[in-house]
Amino acid sequence: MINFEAAHYIINSIFFGIILLMLGLSWFYVVGFFLSMKRIKKAPHSDKYTKFAVLVPARNESHVVKNIMNSLKAQTYPKEYFDVWFIVEDKHDKTVKLAKEYGFKYFVRDELTDKRRTKGFALQECIRYFKENNIAYDAYMIFDADNVMDGDYLEKMNDLRQTGVEVGVGYRNFTNINTNWLTSGSAILFTYINSFTSKNRTLLFKKAVISGTGYFINADIIDEAGGWIFTGMTEDTEITTYCEYHNINMCYYPYVNFYDEQSPSIKTNHNQHIRWIWGFMINRKRLKEGGKMHHSTSKRVNKMSIFEYRASMLPFILACSMDAILLLATIVLYVLSLSKAPYMSKAFLTNIITFALLLYSIFVIAAIGTIAHNYNKLKMKWWMILITVLTYPIYFLDLIAAFFHGLFVPKVRKIWTPIKHVGKIKDNRAKEVCIYDEQRVQTNENNLLS
Repeated sequence: MINFEAAHYIINSIFFGIILLMLGLSWFYVVGFFLSMKRIKKAPHSDKYTKFAVLVPARNESHVVKNIMNSLKAQTYPKEYFDVWFIVEDKHDKTVKLAKEYGFKYFVRDELTDKRRTKGFALQECIRYFKENNIAYDAYMIFDADNVMDGDYLEKMNDLRQTGVEVGVGYRNFTNINTNWLTSGSAILFTYINSFTSKNRTLLFKKAVISGTGYFINADIIDEAGGWIFTGMTEDTEITTYCEYHNINMCYYPYVNFYDEQSPSIKTNHNQHIRWIWGFMINRKRLKEGGKMHHSTSKRVNKMSIFEYRASMLPFILACSMDAILLLATIVLYVLSLSKAPYMSKAFLTNIITFALLLYSIFVIAAIGTIAHNYNKLKMKWWMILITVLTYPIYFLDLIAAFFHGLFVPKVRKIWTPIKHVGKIKDNRAKEVCIYDEQRVQTNENNLLS
């Protein structure tokens, strides 16, 4: 026999406990709300140049690579100070021919097994090739084949690096944010990470979040680590973790854009979410070891940074997971109480509405705040803003579903599948930077010579 009164009391107690726990763990976000109004200091222009290796893993991506090739061709940065390498798995890949036509370099992988298909292994092989052939660079800059970037991206990243930043990343913008609720939801998630988490870490701890691509990393950091060791399902999370534990000077730099394509597929998004959630929960022991300790901040500040980094997802994961579990449990109790304890059904119904509204409103508020904070950069259609705000809770709840999917079906955590890119750029800002304009390129080169 179920004691409905006791069940109601326990559920309410757990609910208020969740609220208190979330508030206690959310100090960083409370501080971050006020910090988000503060600007990151702009790097002054530097006449000292970094020798960049721009690395673009491009397995079977010949249908989309022209966009990034065009935007790289039109960079204002001196051509003698950067080499572009497209990494492929087959010498007959059409990307090889395109790279030759554009005057770029290519690298063909030869260590191909099912367990070595990830981007991390592609980068590892290419960088090892550099070492074996005495090809030296000051820093590596990583992009995906579907990315494009502002014409002064390399120039601005160089300016940033010359201030002492060892790992830097620009503003992640989007090529297809207005396609559907999934592309806009994904864009808002990454924008939130940029504008609040990454920006606040830069201001407080000289750290940032590497999410995807668009970043540079000093070559000596890779040498210290013993090569490119970031070969897991989420190499960007591994890099972020390594930099946290080794106190490496990082910076999120919102004054220059790179653009990324978001998947409009439910299945692809879910698979990505599994990879992101469980990639964050990797065994960090090997990332703590090796390399040297850098001194971007004091030991005390670095310890605070590591604590924040390790706890950063807990408020959302705990609050959302527990609230969802309580919601389901209360629904069951409500159904049972209708026949066995009708006097309690109203109380359970009130709980259901409360739990559902809390879960929904958290993400609606997050979406509204993120869009408002980045309105001028995102260029979202008014109707897409409305759709995104209403559906963002559903989009984000798939991250919770991905957590439980990976928990109960562990093998899905290790399944890597390539993401299909369309390469159709719909955002006007992104279109401008990926259209090869011979006159603009010539103007850039003339300006450099003068």
